[in-house]
Amino acid sequence: MKTLSLAEALERVDRAFSIQAVLQDFDRNVIPVYYRQSDRGYRFYHSEAGSLHMALNDDGQFNRQGYYIQPRFVASQATEISAKRLLEVGCGKGFNSQFIAQHHPQLQVTGIDITQSNLDIAQRKAAQLSNFTVGPGNFNAIPHPDQQFDLAFGIECLCYSLDNPQTLTELHRVLAPGGRLVVFDAYRNPSFENFSSDLQTATKLVEASMAVQGGMNRIDHWQTASEAVGLRTLDSTDVTAATRPNIDRFYRLATRYFSSNDLIRRVTRWWQPYLMRNAIVGLLSPMVLDAGVLGYYRVVAEHPGDDRPSN
Repeated sequence: MKTLSLAEALERVDRAFSIQAVLQDFDRNVIPVYYRQSDRGYRFYHSEAGSLHMALNDDGQFNRQGYYIQPRFVASQATEISAKRLLEVGCGKGFNSQFIAQHHPQLQVTGIDITQSNLDIAQRKAAQLSNFTVGPGNFNAIPHPDQQFDLAFGIECLCYSLDNPQTLTELHRVLAPGGRLVVFDAYRNPSFENFSSDLQTATKLVEASMAVQGGMNRIDHWQTASEAVGLRTLDSTDVTAATRPNIDRFYRLATRYFSSNDLIRRVTRWWQPYLMRNAIVGLLSPMVLDAGVLGYYRVVAEHPGDDRPSN
C-alpha cells in the first residue's frame, strides 16, 4: 500500500469533501448528528460491542482486546485507592462501565451521557447489573451531590468540553477527598501555531470530522486548568504509540474509500455525510500523530483532600 504524502492526502480530501465545507463545522456543535450518523460505522467497522474509543495495543498489532485497556486501567486505579463509587462521564453505550461493573461487583458504577440513543443502549446493559446505573447528564452540570464518588473517569469525551474550568470544577465537586479523576483522550501538544499550515489544516479537519468544536484541548492548558480548580496531577503519559495499530487499520479503510468510484463517494456523502467524514479522520490521523501535533494521553489527577488549588 502506497503511503500518501500530507499534500496528496489533503488534495484527496479537498476533491472528495471540500476542505472549506468541512471546516465550516469547526466552530459548530454537530455532536448529535455526528454520533447519530456514525453509529452504523462504529458498530460495523470499529466495535460491535459498543466501544466508542481507540484500542490500545502495545505490541504493535491490532487486537480488539485493546478496547479494554482503558476500563482495566480505571479499575486498577479504583483498587489502588479502595474506591467503591465510580462515575463515568460521557459513558456512551456503556461499554466501559458495563465491563467494570461485571468484573468488579464490589464497585457501584454510575454513567451519564447527553445522547439519548446511546443512553437507551447503556440503560439496557445496566438493567442486567445491580451495580451499574445510567442516566442523562452533562459533565458541565453533573446531576449528583458533592463528594458522591471516589473516582470519576472520562474516555474520549472530555475533548468536547468548551469550558474546561467549569467541567473540571464539576468533576472536583463530585469527587470525595482522596478521590481520583482518570482521563484518556486526544490533546493538542503545545506550540500548535508553530506547525506548518498544512499540518494545522489537517489537524482541524480531523477535529471537525470528529465533531470536536473549536479543536482539541491543549495538554498543558488542561493540566493548568485542572490544578487551578484543586486537582493534583499524578500522571500524564503520552500513549499515542499504543493507538497506532487501530489508527493504521482506519488508514487502510480510508485509503480504500478515497480510491473508490467517484459516484459511490458522492452517493455515500449525500446519504450520511458525517459518517463518511470519518474517512478524513482515518486518512489524516497518522500524519497528524506522527508529526506530534496531536497526542493521545492518559491523565490521572487527585482530589487532594482540601479546597486549596495545588501548587
